[in-house]
Amino acid sequence: MIAAVVKALERKIVLNEAITGDGRWNVLLMDARYDAGASLEAACAVLRTYAKVGKVYVATATW
Repeated sequence: MIAAVVKALERKIVLNEAITGDGRWNVLLMDARYDAGASLEAACAVLRTYAKVGKVYVATATW
């Protein structure tokens, strides 16, 4: 079920390839992870396809 949600969200997340300069950049994603984290997983999958992104770090908050 979650895998299907991740796939659906990947097609909705658009990456603006506006990073300029040399090298690769690290990314910090912050998410109010309410359920299974499908949106966060999909965002990470999209970011990994971008050559300018080095590492992806994640911070979540739960209640």
